[in-house]
Amino acid sequence: MILLAAEETIKSENPNLGGNLKLIALIAILGAITFWLAQYVQSQISPSGFTDNDDFVRLVQAKDLLAGQGWYDPVQYRLGLAEGTVMHWSRLIDAPIALALYIGGQEFASIAWPFFLSVLAFAGLFYGAFKFGGRDALFPMMVAGFGALWSVNRFWYASFDHHNVQIVLLIWTVVLIVPKYATPSGMAIAGLLCALMLAIGIETLPHVAIIGIWVFFALIMNAVTRRHAAAFAGGLAVSSVLLVPGLLPLSQWTHGACDSFSIFQVTLALAGGGALFLAAMSSRRPLQLAIMLLGGIVGFLAIYHFFPSCLENPFSKMPPLMREFWLDKVIEVQSIVVMVIVQPATFLAYFAIPAVAINLCIIALRRRYERASASLFLALIFVGLVLSFWQVRAIVFVVILSLIPMAIAVSIARKRTIDTRKLSVALTTMILYIASFAPFWSFPAHAFGPLTNSLVAAAADAAQPGEPEKKSDLCYDETLYSVLASEPTGVVLSSTNVGARILAHTGHRAIAGPYHRNVEGILFQIRTMTGTPEIARSAIASEGVTHIADCVWGPDAYDFIKAEPDGFQAQLIEDHTRFDWLELIPETGDKPLRIFRVVQ
Repeated sequence: MILLAAEETIKSENPNLGGNLKLIALIAILGAITFWLAQYVQSQISPSGFTDNDDFVRLVQAKDLLAGQGWYDPVQYRLGLAEGTVMHWSRLIDAPIALALYIGGQEFASIAWPFFLSVLAFAGLFYGAFKFGGRDALFPMMVAGFGALWSVNRFWYASFDHHNVQIVLLIWTVVLIVPKYATPSGMAIAGLLCALMLAIGIETLPHVAIIGIWVFFALIMNAVTRRHAAAFAGGLAVSSVLLVPGLLPLSQWTHGACDSFSIFQVTLALAGGGALFLAAMSSRRPLQLAIMLLGGIVGFLAIYHFFPSCLENPFSKMPPLMREFWLDKVIEVQSIVVMVIVQPATFLAYFAIPAVAINLCIIALRRRYERASASLFLALIFVGLVLSFWQVRAIVFVVILSLIPMAIAVSIARKRTIDTRKLSVALTTMILYIASFAPFWSFPAHAFGPLTNSLVAAAADAAQPGEPEKKSDLCYDETLYSVLASEPTGVVLSSTNVGARILAHTGHRAIAGPYHRNVEGILFQIRTMTGTPEIARSAIASEGVTHIADCVWGPDAYDFIKAEPDGFQAQLIEDHTRFDWLELIPETGDKPLRIFRVVQ
């Protein structure tokens, strides 16, 4: 559907350019194949044995759906205490992964799903580069796109988490709405893509809001037509409403949830999209401004009255224990300030490209024919950077959005190099090429990261006894779970990161997993591992825990030991034989993941 809209866009504006869509599709496929071949080579040279927790649990969700769990049933029954954990993830992601599993099994899905998304991501980036810079911008975008997709690590093998889908939707939304070659049908599809972003996850809500605001200002500045603005607004509002019966049971239609698709997101889409549609129906600028202002007021009052909690910090009501031992250790939800302090070298790898892109957009604002598109990219990149001061995970979207301005700048510099043949211009082109290649900015992180991070850790007196030799020592190796998988199905107490792997590699229920809705499970883990052995034994018996999976190198363990040197976790690592109600499975005794049977 997206590619068809792109084809209509190109042909409607210039019939001679219709064949370029085939070129874009071809190089997108070739780019994705090259990207995956590079992955394979890298995996043979330096296998990491590591996959993100969310990828594991998303795979489990898809398997459960395929096994017959209800479409409207969001509970992960093998996570948390006896009643399970209500997940906030969307079935829009579970469904295609389940389909891939049905077609070819887990290995097929682990390759096919992220490969398909990488093709769409490359195609969107190439199409955007082509719209702004013609064929001259395609090669620079190939270089920049390959580097960025490699660095953001969201399109790799077994990437089942939803961020890659959101990235693809955001790319295509932006390239479909920018004024050059935009069409009403493309604008309507962009509105649909915005609705899908809202339905998949709340992370992209600020981006959707900025896009809607930009369309309105582009309307009053005559950068887009009334018909184009109305098409986008209608696509957003109507699609949001149509998604409700597909994703929510009738009993949930009036129930608001801030972190998952609900009437809360629909209200925002209707208020914003509806006001923009009505404004586009008018030709008088004062009336357009009044309508949008009224729509904003109505939307805010509706949220304030019906969903006041959604205006608060989503983690403000999290129990202090959970914040201290879990949330404060999750880097992606920390502020950029924390990254500067804890991982100063890595900071450069994330923020260099957006910083360069902002400057390029500001320069482009001086040129009238680029002003509209440059303002859109500038707004999205700037807001993304501001959001990263709250949660650093917003930077992933910023890096990807920065690629198109970077590629255009490179293509312009290349053309000037050919025309002028000046050394200074050629050097500028080379510098822009290097600056647009994201892995380049990772070199300082790899070269100086261990040094700076060690200095920071020493200064903070946070050094841990000993160091793991490889990532598998942190209990990320799948083979560590074979013994546990062979045990009779039961309930396992472990660290949060291990919990996600227990779900993926075994049939057991995991008490704790790294999710903010797993409140009771994480609190149970913290209180048990930091409590006295007597408290721990009573809690384990009350919840019917059958196994303890103790990750020797896990960060949780050292946090618990530091907090309570005489607690259950500390004594378990010091000498497990003192507990006659625990039986160490011998095959795991010399491994980083020790498995204990609970003998009550």
